[in-house]
Amino acid sequence: MGRQRTKNDRKAPYNLFVAPESDLETAQANYDKQKFLVDSSFAAASSLAACERALSTAKAAYESQRLAYASVKAQSAAAGVVAEILVEVGDLVSPSSSIAYVVDTDPMLLVAPTRTSR
Repeated sequence: MGRQRTKNDRKAPYNLFVAPESDLETAQANYDKQKFLVDSSFAAASSLAACERALSTAKAAYESQRLAYASVKAQSAAAGVVAEILVEVGDLVSPSSSIAYVVDTDPMLLVAPTRTSR
């Protein structure tokens, strides 16, 4: 079998997806704070430039990540209904990974030999 995965095992890959959004939120908050200080004459206008660059970089990283995963889709080789999902948000998977069980709910006819009574 393999070792049991813990919550921390799942957290690391998830951070790959969350980090750009978190960085963008932080950069936006820093920019807003610095702009307020500049507008209130508590800071020099030149200090806003570094925040603008950081915000621009964070926006680009977020957009790049969003576009990279916008078209990712999972498709089953068989028609049916998803019975169980085997992965969680943030889990890294490969094209050969099983991510769900799909069951066929169409009616079936079973023909089997039986014993006849004498």
